[in-house]
Amino acid sequence: MMQKEKVPKILIGTPTCYLYEYCLKEFAVSVKQLTYPDYDILLADNSPDESYLKKLKALGLSAIKTPHHPKARDRIVAARNALRQHALSHEYDYFLSLEQDVLPPKDLIEKLLSHKQKIVSGLYYNLNNQYEFPQLKPGTIQLPLAYKLFSKQEESKPAKEQLLRRLTKEEVGEKKRLLLRMSGLGCLLIHKEALKKIEFGYYPDSLASDDRCFSDKALEHKFPIVLDTSAICKHLFQKRPFDWSTIEK
Repeated sequence: MMQKEKVPKILIGTPTCYLYEYCLKEFAVSVKQLTYPDYDILLADNSPDESYLKKLKALGLSAIKTPHHPKARDRIVAARNALRQHALSHEYDYFLSLEQDVLPPKDLIEKLLSHKQKIVSGLYYNLNNQYEFPQLKPGTIQLPLAYKLFSKQEESKPAKEQLLRRLTKEEVGEKKRLLLRMSGLGCLLIHKEALKKIEFGYYPDSLASDDRCFSDKALEHKFPIVLDTSAICKHLFQKRPFDWSTIEK
């Protein structure tokens, strides 16, 4: 009998909490329909108690409980690092960071792997917020969760100090593959080599989320971040029943 060709082993890791119950069933259906032959799913629940954890497991989703810290960024980073450690200790080849409100296309993993890069993002959109566009009313425009340098002059600055801007819809429509300075962590495939060197974190002296810190570390370790604009995910931000701006970061 001919031996099957070995494919990379992938862990899909998702930090979550009870606030995301609104999209739980859609997420469960979406990840179970992926066509890639060798992947596992693990959710890290940082809710205050274990009631949401039970709901995850009732849907047949593997899940672990992670700490419920007072601040949201601490909760999320602790969950991501628990998933990171699981991926490394169980010798997965890649970790696919996937938010629970991001629904991937069935062939997402195949698309991302085709680039043969250490860090590859799928394409998804989010609304503008009060930090990136203080002159605009929050929630008025949709832009990709993908960033480039504000200008070439930013290259001379330390990674943390560089000014970035979101790509436009027109920019992500021009090519299938783009080099990014920063990506969101909502749909990001990370090879074990990068995962070993980059622990998730955030800057306490900044309002930026953990995706900025991760992207800065990727730059420092010389791991390019590639965006596959054909790997289009559905982001359920419009259904979200809470406002992130009111949650303590």
